[in-house]
Amino acid sequence: MKKLLFIPFLFLLSGCSLKLQHELTETRLALRQTEMQLAEVKLGQESKVVHILYFKLKEDISQEESDLFLDYLKQLGELPYVRSFKLGKPADVPDPRSRKDYDIAMEMQFTNIAELNAYQQDSTHLAIRALTIPMVGAPPVVYDFVVMD
Repeated sequence: MKKLLFIPFLFLLSGCSLKLQHELTETRLALRQTEMQLAEVKLGQESKVVHILYFKLKEDISQEESDLFLDYLKQLGELPYVRSFKLGKPADVPDPRSRKDYDIAMEMQFTNIAELNAYQQDSTHLAIRALTIPMVGAPPVVYDFVVMD
């Protein structure tokens, strides 16, 4: 008789065990997703960030205005957040994939995303941005990426 009472108890216990195993599996998956998200955030905070912009100047811009535009951009390279700064025009290369529909490219490197964000809010950056907006024919194309060392 005691053996017969023990059998339903095993079924009940196995049902609880399956439910607990399912909950444990779901918790492990949620934990793994959280760990991956944390790793992405950490990567962005600790890794170098490159900020690239492509500018198309207005068609009717004078040479003097174009030179002034370049002078403004060069000032951005002197901001304390900027670790590396490059400014250039399209290269005359025979590769048909090479884009030539932009007049100026600018590349900046930052120690991390926090510095890029600080740069974005910097008063000098905002002032230069306001001064250069009337000189461009369209909003610049922006590409930011985290450097994979």
